[in-house]
Amino acid sequence: IYERDRHAIEIMLDTPVDFILMRGYYQGTTFWSPRLFRRFFLPRIKRLVDIVHQAGRLFGYTMSVGVMPLLDAFVEMGVDANYLLDPIEGGGGQRIDLHKVKATWNGKVAVIGGINEPITLERGTREEIRQEVFDAVRILGPGGGLCLSPAEAIQPLTTWESIEILMEAWREV
Repeated sequence: IYERDRHAIEIMLDTPVDFILMRGYYQGTTFWSPRLFRRFFLPRIKRLVDIVHQAGRLFGYTMSVGVMPLLDAFVEMGVDANYLLDPIEGGGGQRIDLHKVKATWNGKVAVIGGINEPITLERGTREEIRQEVFDAVRILGPGGGLCLSPAEAIQPLTTWESIEILMEAWREV
């Protein structure tokens, strides 16, 4: 898998892309212990990050569940951004400690995400949506490094009203 990923990255680096994203959905601690992640994934991902950085590009990594025990691993790997950080990890209602994310990644790893789509945006109340936007921006935003976005994709069941609430709260905060 590493060789295939490396080859794909080399092909992408022959194009004018600025940001290369690796999806690590099944590499989080939901599936692997932190010890096994560090043994099997971390050194390989770090090598891929190094290849991308040597070409003057940015490297993003998607891990939306099982991320909390690996916050320092993102820094160690040299990842530029976590793509789709979900504040309600795994949809099970367990909240991500955004303060710990900010403290660990501040100035080292950017966050693209911060808004849960299926629970908050799709089914949340106006106040729940607003609170999640305010929390993400107030905690993750200071000093830069936040691209506020729903984690994953906006699904068909999400109402336009919810999107408007999100945008209104973002403008307000």
